[in-house]
Amino acid sequence: MQKFELGQPCIVKPVTFNSGSKQLPKTARGTIVYIHPRLHYVLVGVKTPGGQLRECFFPGQVIRIDKQKKRKR
Repeated sequence: MQKFELGQPCIVKPVTFNSGSKQLPKTARGTIVYIHPRLHYVLVGVKTPGGQLRECFFPGQVIRIDKQKKRKR
């Protein structure tokens, strides 16, 4: 099972981006905004030109992106 953290970047397929057409859902990169205490759902915020879009997803629909450690130069 994936371990989620607030503010963690992730990839999701928001249903809101499908405008009723028969296109495949587009993937979008977002940030985890809220995690249900019993992990029933995860709220993800996605930046769009019109403002932030927030949508809930089941944990299996969210692909987390691990934060990379910055290298010292």
